[in-house]
Amino acid sequence: MLCGRSLVRWRGLLVACVAVAAPAFHVGHCAQQGSVGLGTLPAQAQSAQQKGDYRQARDLYAKMLAQEPDLLEVRMNVGLMDHLIGDYEDAVRQLRIVAHRKPELFAASFMLGVDLNKLHRYSEALPPLRNADHLNSKSALVNVAIAQAYAGLQDFEAANDWYAQGVDVDPTNADAWYGLGVTYLSIERVCFDKMARLEPSPNLRRQIFAS
Repeated sequence: MLCGRSLVRWRGLLVACVAVAAPAFHVGHCAQQGSVGLGTLPAQAQSAQQKGDYRQARDLYAKMLAQEPDLLEVRMNVGLMDHLIGDYEDAVRQLRIVAHRKPELFAASFMLGVDLNKLHRYSEALPPLRNADHLNSKSALVNVAIAQAYAGLQDFEAANDWYAQGVDVDPTNADAWYGLGVTYLSIERVCFDKMARLEPSPNLRRQIFAS
């Protein structure tokens, strides 16, 4: 779970990803793509997005997409707005198309994995997140997202390894440190449960920690 500054930083990265992956749509840019029918929609959508009115921006980008379904940049922005308003199912639908058609686009794979994690579809989240890691192996946020997927699958050792990588990449990442601590405790709990099944004893935990 993200909180406080971490959530702000996470959202900032998502917006930054799309800023790189999907250049600002000006009327001239769309006209060059043969999309003169979009009129003022690109400028209106960008303005709404900059004001933080993500729902209106989403509706405007969706209108653009209805007219130009092959513009992946527009579909990417629809997916981002869906994410920011909390509509993760729709975000996944849009981002999956972008990630499939353009697997080299880091933002699409990363955001697709993040939103699949949000939906607790952890097995599905791993392939796009691993692709994002392949495209950018120095992103602590990708490390954390992969760790969260493994933690959701209760593979705490793998999750711990990915959280540790996140700490190595960015020692200031609070989510990586928190996840590292939580997964250490989870690994301990799993080990204790296994030992308890092998040698049931009401004093086992006390004996372990006393040694």
